[in-house]
Order: sequence, then C-alpha cells, then structure tokens
Amino acid sequence: MNDKENSPILQGNFTQAGALVVKAEAVILDVNAVDLQDTSVSVTAGRETGALEASIRTIGVLNPPLLARKREGEGYRVVCGMLRMKAVAACGATSFRAQVAAADTDEQVLVLASLADNVPHRVFNPVEHARAAALLAGTFPDHMALRVWNELLGMPRAYAVFDQYRKIAGAGETVHALMLQGSITVDTAFALVRMAHEDRACFCDLFSQLHFSARKQAEILEYCDDISRRDGITLHEVLERSGVLKALRCDMHGKDGQRAEQIRRSIKLLRFPRLAAKERSVHELIRSMKLPPTITFEPPPFFEGDTWRLNVRVTSDRDMRDAAARLAEIAEHPGLKKLLEE
Repeated sequence: MNDKENSPILQGNFTQAGALVVKAEAVILDVNAVDLQDTSVSVTAGRETGALEASIRTIGVLNPPLLARKREGEGYRVVCGMLRMKAVAACGATSFRAQVAAADTDEQVLVLASLADNVPHRVFNPVEHARAAALLAGTFPDHMALRVWNELLGMPRAYAVFDQYRKIAGAGETVHALMLQGSITVDTAFALVRMAHEDRACFCDLFSQLHFSARKQAEILEYCDDISRRDGITLHEVLERSGVLKALRCDMHGKDGQRAEQIRRSIKLLRFPRLAAKERSVHELIRSMKLPPTITFEPPPFFEGDTWRLNVRVTSDRDMRDAAARLAEIAEHPGLKKLLEE
C-alpha cells in the first residue's frame, strides 16, 4: 500500500460528524486574491447567486468561506463556499473575511471538506456528481474514492457508475449545460463523451434545439450507432444522410414535439430501410383507396403481427349506412387482399 492508502483520513465512516478537522486561520483578504476559476477542490455547477447577493448586501457574510493556497502561483482557491465567494465578488466588495486552511493540510482533507460542506444543505445535480467523481478519483485510490462516493454522497457503490460520472466530468461545457438544463440524461451524456468531437457537436446541436424523452434519446443514439457500424460511416455522416443536419440548419415548421418526432422518424427509417419501403407501399395503397375523412386504416405497429385497425366515425344512422357501403367497396380493392395476406 502507498502512503495515501495508509492515511488516517481514510479510516472510519465519512458520514460521522466530527470525523474531519481542518486547521484554519481567520484572515481578511482582498477579493482579487481568490482565483474563482480554480475549481481543483470545488464541484459547484449550475447555481445562481442572486439570493446570496441580496443576503450579503443586507447582513454580510455570516459563514466565512474556507480557502486554501493555490497549488501553483500566488493567491487562494475556494474549498468551501464557492457560491458565497462569487456573490461577494458580484456585490463589488474589495475585501472579505475568510478561513484559510493551514499550508500543510492534506489534499484529501480539502476534498472531503469541500464535499461535506455541500451535502447537508443541497441535492447535487448530475454535473456536480460528475465533478465529485473526478475529484475523488484524482485524490483517492479507486476503492476509497468509491467508498466516499457511496457513503458521503449516497451514490451507488458500483464502479461502472462511478467511472461513468468521472468521464462525464471531462465532457466539456456544452454537454454540462445540456445536463443542467435537463435536455439530456446522464446516459446520453456518457454516450456523447465517447464520441469524436465532430460527432458530439452534431448531437449537442440536435439535443439543444429539440427535446426528446430519455427513451427517445436512447433510441436515436442506438439507431445512429447501428447505422454507423452497418454502413461504415461516422455518426455525423449518419445525421447528414438522414436529413437531420439539413433540418436543423433550416427553419423547421410545426411545434417542437412534431419536429422532434419527424427527426426521430427519419433516423428510424434510415435504420430500417425495408420497413421504410414497406411503409411507403402501404401508404400508397391506402391513398389509392381514397378513404373519406371518417374512415382510417392503420397497420400493426412496425408491421409486426397480422391485425390491422379500421376506424369509422359516425354521428347518425345515415353515416353508418354510408360507411358500410364504402367499406364494402374497399373490401373489393385489388391490393387489399394481398396486403392482408403478406
């Protein structure tokens, strides 16, 4: 075992109050001495500071943030209180009270302090869970990182899930923004992480413009991957060939839900060309029947099975007689028997 594995920091239960002590000194610092871009021990993402700013302007900072010296260069980084620091800066303050961790404080202690400070009073969003996984993976041995992930954050004690979130941490701001907006799921984000840059950019464009349910996101990604492997083309070439990229570049008409369904359908038809051909032939046959608006003829889902649906809408007994006569004519259509027997 290495020194980190023998560290007393790794002993005991991480959820026990009082198990972690950070030696710190109270100081008054210039706001500009803090590097808010240094997130080496911070996981905060997608949080607004408006309410904090209003509070600070009224009563000041009641709970001073905990800082640590930067690992390289001059100045300080935030350990606990990133939102408080951003709010202080937004308020235009020039100086503030803070706690500065002792210079010899172990990085593991700083990481645990950062996470433990946030866990009690807020639910982590997916990006924060991803950043926490990356932070733990970079600080602790794998088995201990997984243990903290489970005990302190309440996440599954499964390395596959932990590793998935860890990789999502490096996905970039665009993917993170989509996650924070609820536009993509964690599984979709993980799929995007594994893509080439150009492929990822195309899917990010798609998911940023149109909303798809979790199931439809998974379906689209699966179909595109199948087409890519079948035809030996890249994923962005799949989107180009299916007409998705052209549709995104143009002004699409209709509601977002309708536009999303059109795009999903175009990808599906490219994935199942025989199904697409079958649908075209069936729709041509149905059009040739010249059905009135009150009668619809629908195939079984995906043409699997032999049960077709015939819908008739009537408002009077005369409508019923007219519909019956029309159905008798339809039953003699030359292509209908062949279609039902295929």
